[in-house]
Amino acid sequence: KNFIANTDFTPSVFYEHFETSGSFPEEGNRFGAALGVRYHLTNAITLGLDYRFIRKDSNLPDADYYQNLAFLSIYYKF
Repeated sequence: KNFIANTDFTPSVFYEHFETSGSFPEEGNRFGAALGVRYHLTNAITLGLDYRFIRKDSNLPDADYYQNLAFLSIYYKF
């Protein structure tokens, strides 16, 4: 089998501005990027590998963060 012909790449980027209300109202921005790779072993079985990076900037002290996330998945289609 041809590896590239059986592989899907799904890049994405996002930006979000948010405002919350309540006792400690928060305003901030989140942005990130992701890349997913799916390899179709058969018509029913797909392997996935994903990486995501997210950054949050907030007006509240100690509410900013960076997130790095990687995960491996197996999909089965009935």
